[in-house]
Amino acid sequence: MHSELERLRERTRDLEVANEALRQREQTLSTDLETLQQVATQLSNTQGIYGLYEQILDSAIAILHADFATIQMFYPERGPTGALRLLAARVRTPFTAAGRAESRNRQSRESDVVLAGDQR
Repeated sequence: MHSELERLRERTRDLEVANEALRQREQTLSTDLETLQQVATQLSNTQGIYGLYEQILDSAIAILHADFATIQMFYPERGPTGALRLLAARVRTPFTAAGRAESRNRQSRESDVVLAGDQR
């Protein structure tokens, strides 16, 4: 009888841990869904291709919890293996886009979006 009770207690603890993990995953998915909904709204208001790239990069970084993101276009007709063209990139590190180190004591911040052909 004692071992049966211990097995039930252990199983209950396991289920509580699993339920907490599911609750956390559900919260993450809910946050990601909100991000995607905001992006959809913003994209409908975005003017120009560079604004679209910025929105895509911001969303990718937020959803994937990434430090950087790029958008590239593949050209299969260019050479035997094709070629990639960098369209935009965003880096979220303590380094600027030019590669100069920021103070290690400062919080990481997002650098400006680097856009191919951007004249800003």
